[in-house]
Amino acid sequence: MKACHVESIDKHNSYRAAQCLLALYGTYRNIDQQMAKEVSIDLLELKEKNISNVLKININYSVGMQEYLEGRYERAYDLFQENISKYNSIMPLLFQCSICSRLGLEYPKELFSKEIEERYDFIYLDYFRKKYNQEENDKLAKYVLKTVIPKKLKDEVYRNPYWSLFEYEMYDMANNDIKLK
Repeated sequence: MKACHVESIDKHNSYRAAQCLLALYGTYRNIDQQMAKEVSIDLLELKEKNISNVLKININYSVGMQEYLEGRYERAYDLFQENISKYNSIMPLLFQCSICSRLGLEYPKELFSKEIEERYDFIYLDYFRKKYNQEENDKLAKYVLKTVIPKKLKDEVYRNPYWSLFEYEMYDMANNDIKLK
């Protein structure tokens, strides 16, 4: 069965086509992975046309998050990097850091920019700075338990995907025999 996406969307209105494809992608990724993959290809092609940066950011983030959630980290990393380098987006940086943590890759240089310290999500990014600086696992665990959870996660657990990211980090710490005092 062929997805009814690009053929039935107004090709002369790239903005509207992107919006429609994003909506289809959001629906398909929950019910039919093959259709979602087809739509993601169309979205990434459409991204090269003259559409707003906001839509390009949304395309990269939507497709990147799905790739991240399905464990295709390299592709997610590249989509997130485009948002960081071209559009100065901060949330993809957090997920890039998670990918680096999971795969043992070098952290992106943007993590260390001074501008990042003034941004809303710095408390999360500071965790990855500490990890990069090879803080002891006990200190990382204390940072998550005493700073991240009380100040951020308890209010955001249902609104943002950060919880799943830090669940992995806490699981990783627990497997490294952390002895909290």
